[in-house]
Amino acid sequence: MYFGGGNYYYIILILEAFCIIHSLRRGTQQKWLWILIVIPLFGCLYYIYSEILSNRSIRAPKINVEAVINPGAKIKRFEDEVRFTDTFANRVKLADAYLEAGLTDKALEIYQNSLTGAFAENEHVMAQAHCSLF
Repeated sequence: MYFGGGNYYYIILILEAFCIIHSLRRGTQQKWLWILIVIPLFGCLYYIYSEILSNRSIRAPKINVEAVINPGAKIKRFEDEVRFTDTFANRVKLADAYLEAGLTDKALEIYQNSLTGAFAENEHVMAQAHCSLF
């Protein structure tokens, strides 16, 4: 048998099955499946170290430093985008930024002006306009 006839072979198969099932459930099979099959023991140990023990799924929340230092920068950037290309998406981003900043009158005006043509029944804009009324 494997490793001098002991039961180590079965332990490696169980470990490999665990790693493959874990990889399939997390959606990382494209990256890990061949490594786990071709190099069973060392592939499993490396998989456990890099995917399970390193706690990559626990991340600190991202803080937008620009928004903390200069709260109007986001609005300014979206205003420039609307001046450069006056599209529905850019207007909605600007209105969302206004609403986030507490400027509900400006946001409501942009939302209502955006509800024209093909976008007359846009659910996001209608919901945001309704929320900004209250």
